[in-house]
Amino acid sequence: MTETGQKSKYIEELEFVNKARALRLEVYSLYCALKTFTLGYFDPLTRADQYIEKRTAEVVQRASERQLVKANIFAGLKGEKSSDETMADREVLLESIMLIVAGSGTTAVTMTFLTWAVMANPEIQSRLEEEVATLSEGFTDSELEAQPYLNAVINEAL
Repeated sequence: MTETGQKSKYIEELEFVNKARALRLEVYSLYCALKTFTLGYFDPLTRADQYIEKRTAEVVQRASERQLVKANIFAGLKGEKSSDETMADREVLLESIMLIVAGSGTTAVTMTFLTWAVMANPEIQSRLEEEVATLSEGFTDSELEAQPYLNAVINEAL
């Protein structure tokens, strides 16, 4: 998405699922009526859910094969052990889908608010720009974590 400036199909489906589920909760009787009158053919969430499940299964599979460049939560779920028991593949998949769908909406809202708040206050924006400009080219996560003003702004937004 960042390289092309376009939303990927995966992001579009995540956005659709978040909106459709909210709508289904708000007007559940209408949703049920449409599903009944169309003999089950009207279920806009099915297509999106199937696509998200397929893509998430691919991520979980790569995580279990350790083909991912960075460690992430999916690898942790797959390798999680409670005594001699591991999560079943289906449980890992469902947990992963839940984390992605739930996190996508809240993260987007938080980042949108943070961007708006910084842009609405030129003093904050200027101070952030000055601090970030001191970072070396090819900076690391630990260098970012050491930026006091940047982290104060992020923590305030959270």
